[in-house]
Amino acid sequence: MIAPFLAFILPARADDLPCPATAADLSATLDQALVAYGAWDWSTWARTASRLDTLLPCLHEALSPDDAARIHKVEGLEAWVRRDPAAVETAFRAWFAIQPKADLGDAWAPAGSPLEAAEARARGAGAVASVALPEGTWLVDGYPGIRALAPDRNAVVQRLDAAGITTGYAVGGALPKDLLPTVAPVTAAPVTAAPVTAAPVTVVPVTAAPLRHDRALLWAGGVTTVAGVACLGAAWVTRERAMSGEVTEEAFQRLETWNRVTGWAGPVLGAAGLGVGIAGVWGR
Repeated sequence: MIAPFLAFILPARADDLPCPATAADLSATLDQALVAYGAWDWSTWARTASRLDTLLPCLHEALSPDDAARIHKVEGLEAWVRRDPAAVETAFRAWFAIQPKADLGDAWAPAGSPLEAAEARARGAGAVASVALPEGTWLVDGYPGIRALAPDRNAVVQRLDAAGITTGYAVGGALPKDLLPTVAPVTAAPVTAAPVTAAPVTVVPVTAAPLRHDRALLWAGGVTTVAGVACLGAAWVTRERAMSGEVTEEAFQRLETWNRVTGWAGPVLGAAGLGVGIAGVWGR
């Protein structure tokens, strides 16, 4: 049976079906399907309707408007068998757009029947064709020069190009994907990143400023020199007291010892003070 969604070209193909198919093959299949429906021969109807599914995408010849009208009629009847009223209307609206005076007749759609009501609705005012076709050469329901599809009815669409004719069935203005133009994939050019070279960094060595000890040395030299002078003075004082005879023997011994110590310490400290002072002056 015809698939519910015929906006796509069906890939299934029986081995005994001609592909590519001719317009004569398609017309003969339509004749068989309509005869079977009129005779209520449901097994033949199902077989021929399924055959139509396969032949249509195999059709590589231009379709006549009359055969396009019969395709829409079979599609509408198949939708009725499936109990799909909306699909009945979109198919019949396409049929009546080609053959406005056609009808099913009382034998197939008695007055007051649901099928007759669906047929009447399909004859109502249709939508404006507004689904634009891509650039190219097209046949719509066998007619050239049509540039748009109506969204409220089906259409047999054929694209003509250097490779030949490609056929598909558009449901509700939806162009079958096999009829869409092929767009070559866009390959982005490789991007080569330029190496980033860091600017050379010159490291300037940081040398700590030398510690200046000149001021400290001058102070140390001065203090030491003063201490040396004081020691010499102390040595002279102790000598004078020891030689005066006014002290006891024990005190004399202590003064004599202190005199020797300060006598030696004075010159040593004085010389050291002078040396330290000279070093401080030289370091300035």
